[in-house]
Amino acid sequence: MFELEQVSDNVWAHTKGETRCNVACIKLKNSGIMVDSGLDPISAKNARDAAEKVMGVPIKYLILTHYHHDHICGNQVFKDCEIIATLATQKMMEEDFSENWTEEKLAKFIAENPEFQEKWQDLELTLPSKIFASDYIIKENDEQVELIETHGHCKGSCYVYVPKDEVVIAGDLLFAEMFPYGGDPTVDPYLWIDAYTQMIYLTPKKVVPGHGPLTYKEEIEIQQKYLELLVKKIEDLVVDGTTKEELLERSDLPKFPYEVEQERMNLLLDKCYDAIKEAVNSF
Repeated sequence: MFELEQVSDNVWAHTKGETRCNVACIKLKNSGIMVDSGLDPISAKNARDAAEKVMGVPIKYLILTHYHHDHICGNQVFKDCEIIATLATQKMMEEDFSENWTEEKLAKFIAENPEFQEKWQDLELTLPSKIFASDYIIKENDEQVELIETHGHCKGSCYVYVPKDEVVIAGDLLFAEMFPYGGDPTVDPYLWIDAYTQMIYLTPKKVVPGHGPLTYKEEIEIQQKYLELLVKKIEDLVVDGTTKEELLERSDLPKFPYEVEQERMNLLLDKCYDAIKEAVNSF
């Protein structure tokens, strides 16, 4: 049975991993919103069925927080809905589909990862039907849900704010109680920090992260503080002439408060170094 956890009066989320990323649903008066569709159509169908049952209204909108495959590979289940994403996310999806999701590459991936044979056997890569830049509001009667583009985790990243419930749905701008994934080529640590500032300013009562358990504003503050310290350290090292290779070997970087996988740490350092070096050289 697909499990949805109640976040607030009108928001539910799945954080148990069946969809790989966390997905959420928001109840409006006459319709519902799904946030992200997960890794595959099978779990997306389970999520939609569970969401419509618990909300008592049909899903009318699907919001995509960014383009990474674990958040968008269930999109086909929502083809009858308005699929909403930032313009940047749409462009990133189009580029990713054409370069990395060709029929040949998909068949090769499934052959090498047989656990996806059933999950992706009927996969239809589905693009957004409604795009926006900067901000967008879904309105129904006197209710509204806000979408805010920030970039940061990757180009096009956005988060969702439900004012009446004071809930933030952060997408992968937040990995709760775990080290964030920062390996996307378009990662921007400065914009990521700005995104944290925006979400903290909203003082949400609850936060749905892209991965990890339901959490609170304090978790955003923890992650922001770490990223600020890391960026400042890398800025100083870049000014001193430290190379990326030397950075990856250092043991005096700011300490992350949770367990760290070295591979994921190296990915963040690698991509952040490039962005920070470009910023420092432009000062």
